[in-house]
Amino acid sequence: MATAVPITASDVRGGPIPPPRTEINQVVLQVYDGDGLWFEDGDGNPKTLLQVRLYGINAPEYNAPGGSDAKQFLRRLIQGQVARCVIVEIDGRHNRPVGVCFDGRGKDLACALVWYGHAHATNAKYYPCDRSRLPPPGPPPF
Repeated sequence: MATAVPITASDVRGGPIPPPRTEINQVVLQVYDGDGLWFEDGDGNPKTLLQVRLYGINAPEYNAPGGSDAKQFLRRLIQGQVARCVIVEIDGRHNRPVGVCFDGRGKDLACALVWYGHAHATNAKYYPCDRSRLPPPGPPPF
């Protein structure tokens, strides 16, 4: 029986980039960092995966303070499960799709990261998730 080998960033290069308004419903193969997910890109080559950055937030880089915690939190939320991502734009700097992504129960992954302090909202869409701005009453808004 073959042993699974973890995929690392140095092993993978980006696959085809889906245009905005594309919806992806696939298993998350790996969490890249606190705000990036890797999916199968459909070409059958394990060295080319589709990386999607979560829209509207910024999590610390893996090697920065809090980066490892953000990655582990997102990994526990979604790795190995189906995520639904709607691509909203292409990040010109890194040439990768940026999407609003949800878990199988409809939980907005970016909002969860912000709510639990693993990322900062960079778009007004996620300000309600940021308890440091104005703590909302009641349960999390996701």
